[in-house]
Amino acid sequence: MRDKKMNILCSVLILLVLLFAPLACEKSKQKDPKSLAGPIQSAPGTPNKIVERPGFIQLAGTFTPITTWRLVSSNAGRVLEIPVIEGQSIPKGNLLLKIEDEKLPFILERQHADLKDSEGKMEQYAQQSALEDSDSAAEVTNVIPSPPPEERIYPELSGEEIDDSQLEGESPGLSLLQKYARVEREKAEAPPPPSPPPVQEPLRPPRAKPIDNLESRMRLEEARMGRVKAEIALTEKQINDNVIYSILDGMITKLSVREGQSIKPDDLLAEVTQLDPIELKVLVPKDKVDKIEKGMEAQVSIQDLPGQSISGEVSFLGVELDKDHQLEVRIRIANPNLKIKADTKGTAEIAMKPASVSKP
Repeated sequence: MRDKKMNILCSVLILLVLLFAPLACEKSKQKDPKSLAGPIQSAPGTPNKIVERPGFIQLAGTFTPITTWRLVSSNAGRVLEIPVIEGQSIPKGNLLLKIEDEKLPFILERQHADLKDSEGKMEQYAQQSALEDSDSAAEVTNVIPSPPPEERIYPELSGEEIDDSQLEGESPGLSLLQKYARVEREKAEAPPPPSPPPVQEPLRPPRAKPIDNLESRMRLEEARMGRVKAEIALTEKQINDNVIYSILDGMITKLSVREGQSIKPDDLLAEVTQLDPIELKVLVPKDKVDKIEKGMEAQVSIQDLPGQSISGEVSFLGVELDKDHQLEVRIRIANPNLKIKADTKGTAEIAMKPASVSKP
């Protein structure tokens, strides 16, 4: 009887062990819920959270382009051709669009006609000036010189003899030279005649010099030619500006016009964004700012490209903290295939600068 009770008791104990053993094993396999939690992801509008890893700081951010070219119309016209589409990559120097201004060709044609007319007038004035110069030279060479006064009035001074009977009212026997000397002596001895009182002329406004002469007309025409040439250069520049090429390698992120559309000055036509290289913008907490410097290396992972990590460096440090006491930092990486787009999410891991130890 006693053995029978012992057997029953052993059976109950074995049964209890079999019932509670799986429950105990299941509890032992469970881990602490805190250890299962992954890195804390920062929600939009909340400060970035630091992944606790000794010597490193890991921050989430958004990729932003370095340069964006906003193409604005400088002239009015009509969009003639757009050989690209929005979202397309475009190399530097490729055609972006063409604008047609129907008035500019006619304006340029009229300006060239004005220039040709001005050049014709200048040629005519030059021929007229050369003709006047030749006439003046001919007049100088055809003038017959008159004899000196002493030869005309006093022939004796030149060695010629005259008859005394030719001088009426003069004493015979005197030579012409003697008579001339006597007249000059009498003039020198005679008192000078009284000078008339000075007459004060009324004040008159200065008379303008006449401009209706050949030299003045030539100067005016030269000024007109210079003005017309400047207008032609400006019109040609406007025509050339209507054929627009990309000034950088990038992607067309915005195309605001279509073919045949009329535009006016200052209208936005397109935006081209440079995506290689590209920068990841992150926010660093105030207590970690002094441990990050420009030029530090960083490993960047992209949300849309899982499993890939790209090396970069810190390219920009902000100058002031924001309202959440964080500093803007940018990490620049290469993006040769333009796989990383603007506004893509990414994470950067930066090795912090070790704290300096002050010597006692």
